[in-house]
Amino acid sequence: MGFSHVPCRCLISYGPFLVTGRPPDEIAGEIADYGVLRISGFDRDIDVFRRPNELGEESFDEVWQRAVRVLDGGVRLPDPLDLHISKANTGREHDWKDQLFLEGLVKARFQERLPVCDLAEATSMLDRFLDPEVLQYARTNPHAEVRALVLKYLHEFEAEGDPYSRDILAVWKE
Repeated sequence: MGFSHVPCRCLISYGPFLVTGRPPDEIAGEIADYGVLRISGFDRDIDVFRRPNELGEESFDEVWQRAVRVLDGGVRLPDPLDLHISKANTGREHDWKDQLFLEGLVKARFQERLPVCDLAEATSMLDRFLDPEVLQYARTNPHAEVRALVLKYLHEFEAEGDPYSRDILAVWKE
């Protein structure tokens, strides 16, 4: 399935950028120069970033490996947390709404995994996302070292004045 009929726009000049009949090196040059390509013609414009917001080029391999879906043609969809990060601080309302949705997916994954995962998995997860709400999901984890790691984070948050961590610690019986 091709997209030769889909109009594209360069965001910097916002001039029409039609893919039809354009050589790939010309398209690649536009993307290299401006860092982003906007694809129109769907229910919402799609921005394809060469350098995604808030994700450095040095993290490309990690983001690539964490991709959760591979679409036709080898296109990979980043995992929900990487997508969430890439939508931070854009100032666009639809990105804010997307972030709320993606954060829900991330928290659901933590709710599923933190009660049962081992220390390596918990550390990997919590190195990327920390929130008092998700930390409480480890309360019933069978591994004492996972619970200890989570308690350490909750005590750090509490020491910084976080009321949610204080409330979670008040009912946590270790």
